[in-house]
Amino acid sequence: MGKVNKRNKRSKNVSKQVQQIQSSKFQNLLKQIDETVIPNDKLALLNQINNMILQDTGKNNISMKDCKQMINIILNKLLTDSNTTIKLDSVGILRNIILLITQTPNGTDEDLIEYIWNEKQMWNVLKNGMENSSISLNNLISKSDSSIKQEEYEMLVDYIDNLLNILTLILTFRNDDSVSDEDTSSVMMDFLNGDKLEETCNFLLKIFEYCLNGKNKYNYRLLNACLEFLYEFATQSLQFLEYLFSQMPNLLEVIKTLKLSKENKMFNTLLIGLNIQINELESNNTENFGSYFKEIINNLEDIDYSIENSKLEAISDSKLNKNVNILEISLDLIIANLKNIGIEREEKKLDINTPEYDEILNVILPNFFQKTLQNLQNVTDFDSLIIRLLLCWNNYVLVNSNKIYSLDTIISSLLPILEINNENSTSFITNYRLTTLTTLINSNVDNFMQLLIRSGNKFIKLNDVQTADSCNSMLEQIMTLYLKDNMDDEGRMLILTILVSLMKTSSENLSNIGKFLLSLFNIERDETLLITVFYKLFEIFGVDEQDIKEDISIKFNKLQLDQVYENLQIQSKLTEISKNSIELKNIIKDKHKMKELTHNLNSFLQYKLYN
Repeated sequence: MGKVNKRNKRSKNVSKQVQQIQSSKFQNLLKQIDETVIPNDKLALLNQINNMILQDTGKNNISMKDCKQMINIILNKLLTDSNTTIKLDSVGILRNIILLITQTPNGTDEDLIEYIWNEKQMWNVLKNGMENSSISLNNLISKSDSSIKQEEYEMLVDYIDNLLNILTLILTFRNDDSVSDEDTSSVMMDFLNGDKLEETCNFLLKIFEYCLNGKNKYNYRLLNACLEFLYEFATQSLQFLEYLFSQMPNLLEVIKTLKLSKENKMFNTLLIGLNIQINELESNNTENFGSYFKEIINNLEDIDYSIENSKLEAISDSKLNKNVNILEISLDLIIANLKNIGIEREEKKLDINTPEYDEILNVILPNFFQKTLQNLQNVTDFDSLIIRLLLCWNNYVLVNSNKIYSLDTIISSLLPILEINNENSTSFITNYRLTTLTTLINSNVDNFMQLLIRSGNKFIKLNDVQTADSCNSMLEQIMTLYLKDNMDDEGRMLILTILVSLMKTSSENLSNIGKFLLSLFNIERDETLLITVFYKLFEIFGVDEQDIKEDISIKFNKLQLDQVYENLQIQSKLTEISKNSIELKNIIKDKHKMKELTHNLNSFLQYKLYN
């Protein structure tokens, strides 16, 4: 153990030293570019700085202070440089450093984004860039692409692409500490409630006019930049979508006239995503839901996103990375479309009992999920993709739970995804697995238990627990998972929900899980979790004979319930806790919660005493 601890400590020290070296090197480059006046030297330094930024994404070696300093140099000096190449390159670096800010783990500062937007007046920079770009596009529309040199044309495309990327990154940035999905940043509110939105939409119309007028190049980089902005912004702002319908019918009409391409899969992905979002507001239009699945999956045909990790990491801006990004967005679209179908079905606006949906839900989607999982083994973004795949299954089960367990192909697809057998899995991923497991159980606990038995104890793997009964083995492993040090509170809460669902399936489970929940009184020190344990016990052991008759998921009778209750000595254990609540008060600091729990505990004991 000593050696391991020593190695860990040394590893942390080495990591800090690397960060210090990288930061010092970056600061030295900033100093040089701030002082030099020779254009070629500036361009060389910009290239070095850009390479450092691209290499650092996600590693946290360049500090937020360094980022802020570089942004100040770009906005205060480089964008006003007399050299056009320096100005254009600076916009590209500005885009990359904002991307670095939004992707740096544990280092993203929402205040820095607001600083860029407000104090540094980023909108003025972007607006000026849009106006200059519109002039260039007008010239190209009136003449032709041949009127501009190829190098200058590529620089213009790069410039427009970077402008829209910067705006997209700033507007759609969300701090992980946001209270809810409905939280809207002050930057986005400023953009939505002024002339900025209209001016941006008019700029997008100009780009579409250039790309679609038939005389010029059908430039997918420009089209993708437009669609990415529209898709990402619409994903986070319902107000923006409503604005398109009410104030920008011309732009909305252009989007609706766009057709899927045989040449560019990212264009297709973004267009499908935007159409799904537009379709959500057109409440009477449900006919396209099924076709969206087919479009998404057909678009992913022949895309290679599986390669050795080392190769993928070595080519950070490769076509392969773009393909992974296409898959990420595509899975997001399937998640959203399944959710929409579920909502429409609940509101009786959509009937999925048709040949089309039968094929989609019982053949096309399960086969796609299975194939996707097989192709994910050598992708560096495995965690991100597997979470999306789990969410796909989660929404799929909610929509199609009454049919899912009858198909062997679906079962064989589910098992590998839900096996919790990777010791290196983060609790974040494990929580998504547990959420999907909860959905499966709650959708139809009887069919789930049949699936569990058929799986031959492969449904969930944690350790080497070997039990003849698949259910018992799974219960042991889930309870073991609860006790693991790396399991967070959200995961433990999910486990409690799963265990209570499984308690209903047999008196044996009732006894085993009841014993485990009682043991948590001695070891659980989290206030919320401890209170939940109490209420879960009240919930399951507080059912009466009528409850048991009405709940088809309960497979034990009142006599078995009372026998387990007596065998576990729950009455005496809870009575002891009730009489001596000092230790309980040391854990539950909230006086109101403590008072409420004490009242419910005493009521439960009184009820069990006379029933």
